[in-house]
Amino acid sequence: MATSVIVTSTGGIMDVSLPFNYLDKSHVKAVAGGNPVTLTWVNSSTVRFVGVNSGVAVKVYRETPSSTIVTWSEGATILGRDLNASTKQAHYIAEEARDILDAQIELDPSASFFDVKNKRINNVASPTAPSDAATKGYVDTAKTEAINTAKADIATSVADALSSANTATTKANEAASSAASALASKLAAEASASSAAASVVAAASAFDTFDDRFLGEKAADPATDNDGLPLAVGTLYFNTVIGKTKVWNGVGWALAFNDTVAASAVPNDSSAPGANVAIALSNLDVTVSGKSQVGHSHSITDVTSLQSTLDSKLPINNGAATGTLTLNGSYVLTASQIASSGNILSGSTNPVAGSSIWAASGFAEPSGTTTKTLNLNVSSNYATTLTANTTIANPVNAKPGQSGAIVLIQDATGSRLISFGTNWKFPSGTLPTLSTGAGKVDILFYEVYTSGFIIGSLMKDIR
Repeated sequence: MATSVIVTSTGGIMDVSLPFNYLDKSHVKAVAGGNPVTLTWVNSSTVRFVGVNSGVAVKVYRETPSSTIVTWSEGATILGRDLNASTKQAHYIAEEARDILDAQIELDPSASFFDVKNKRINNVASPTAPSDAATKGYVDTAKTEAINTAKADIATSVADALSSANTATTKANEAASSAASALASKLAAEASASSAAASVVAAASAFDTFDDRFLGEKAADPATDNDGLPLAVGTLYFNTVIGKTKVWNGVGWALAFNDTVAASAVPNDSSAPGANVAIALSNLDVTVSGKSQVGHSHSITDVTSLQSTLDSKLPINNGAATGTLTLNGSYVLTASQIASSGNILSGSTNPVAGSSIWAASGFAEPSGTTTKTLNLNVSSNYATTLTANTTIANPVNAKPGQSGAIVLIQDATGSRLISFGTNWKFPSGTLPTLSTGAGKVDILFYEVYTSGFIIGSLMKDIR
């Protein structure tokens, strides 16, 4: 016979039929999430619990004490009830021991391994030998370290690339200085410098997504990225068979660079390095924001014109905005529409007194009788007298940051129980229990984290 039963809490009052016999009611216990649960008796074979969050597993079990419940003495009369009690005690202890053994790790009789019966193992020490078991935390830490090492290596590679780009810029300037003072050569060198600067910015931007988009070395075209997810357009990898970088274009893999075009873009003419740079930029058609960067410049007139335009939108006089502020093209805010320290304005001529705001925060009566609902558009504070077992439903119109209090008063009968909607959350997931005496007053304080996550805390027996 089973010595325990596991049920899933519905969040309210739950009755559980016992599938086992017992010597004394004190031997029947319950636990949920490692915490003991208080039981009450409906009848000799049914127990009841309340206050456990919905969805939490509750184990009701028998725990027969191992200490002797019947003491025998020499020459004493052996009574049937005493003999039965002693026999049942031994039998119940044996049943419970059997159930405990059934739940333990076993050595499989057909092989040299242990069967944990689809259960987790915790409190495992960190491994030291290759054959030791490892915890999830240990594996996650090792994975994080490996990722950080890879990122550091990538950062070093990018730094080297930036250094090479800076070197290229220096070489371009040197080529311009050593070339003839012809205007064409000078302009070409300046264009080359602008292009190199743009390359540095592009390299820095590429680093941000490098580890997500570059798949590393592969011998064949991959079907997914390194995380097993669908390929994103622009993803790169280096094909070790053909020795080239390939790019995913959304349909298939293609070569990332056209060697023929790249070779022809810059002619091999060492006699005129400045001209070579200009020709390369022209052939490659380098653009930024849709404008050619060969010989492109920005004048101070453009910047001054932009400042004048900004000043005309919102004039500033000695640190203070002047003129009329128009909102959304049609709503104008003037000095007459700014409320005094004692009022809040509604429109231009309807001030709301501060006392009216406090009146709106008074204690309202929630709707419903046995299921009560708080409308947080009506009030933040509520008070109600419990005339039956009651459920506090999920509030409506709840907005993050709202807070308030609910005064819960037992009627003249008392012992009214309370349960909560699924959006209510309490410390350790344990629902609060009310003071049971007639006329007792408890206060439930709450804070809205999200509309589906209401944090509650009960202050009991206020008097």
